[in-house]
Amino acid sequence: MEDDGVAQPPQPIVIQTGTPPEPTPRVDANTSIPATSMKLPGNLSPQTVEAYQSIMLRKPNNWGLTLLAVGFPLMGFIVIMSLELPFYDAAAFCGISLLLGFAVSLFVWVRGGLWNNASKEAGQRVLKEAGVTDTPPEAWPGIVAAACFLLFIIVAGDGLFGRGGGDLETLAILGTLVFGSYHRWRQSLYRRGLNRKVWHLLNVNNSASQE
Repeated sequence: MEDDGVAQPPQPIVIQTGTPPEPTPRVDANTSIPATSMKLPGNLSPQTVEAYQSIMLRKPNNWGLTLLAVGFPLMGFIVIMSLELPFYDAAAFCGISLLLGFAVSLFVWVRGGLWNNASKEAGQRVLKEAGVTDTPPEAWPGIVAAACFLLFIIVAGDGLFGRGGGDLETLAILGTLVFGSYHRWRQSLYRRGLNRKVWHLLNVNNSASQE
C-alpha cells in the first residue's frame, strides 16, 4: 500500500550493453595460473614466474616433525620418571631420546632452510627480470653468529682438555643465540616483503591487462 501524498522516486533503468568482464584472478603464492596467460612486465619470462609459483607451492609442512622432535625427549623423560630403571639404563634411554629429537630437529631445520633459500632466490629472479629494485638485508648478523659458534667450539674443545672456557664460553653461546635469532628474524621479514612485492607486481599487471 502506497502512502498518501508521498511521491515515490522513479526506479533507475539499467541497460546492459554487453557481457560484464570476468573478475581478474588474484595471483599469489598459492595461485596455480599458467604464466603464459599473464601479462608480464619488462623482460620477465613465464618460466621464471612458473618456477617461483612451483617453489612456493612446495612449501614443506614441518608441524608434525616439530611435534615429533619435541615429543622424543618428552617421552624419554616421562618413561624415566614412570619406570624405576637402573641409572645406566635410564641414562642410555634419555640419551637416545635426546639424540632422536635432535636428529628430527636438524632435519626440519635443514629442509626449512633449503626451501627458504630456494624461494628467496626465485623471488629475487622475478624482481630482477621485471626491473624492480630489491635490497636484501645485511649479512653481518649471520657472520657474527657463525663466528660466535666457532668460538664456542674452540673454547669447549679446550674445556675437554682441562682448560675451562668460563665466561668466554658463556658469551660465545649468548652471541650465537642472540645474533643467530636476529639474523633469522631479519631474513624472515625480508622474505615476507619479497613475496609481497612479487604478489603486487603480478596482480597490478594482470589488473591493468584486463582494463
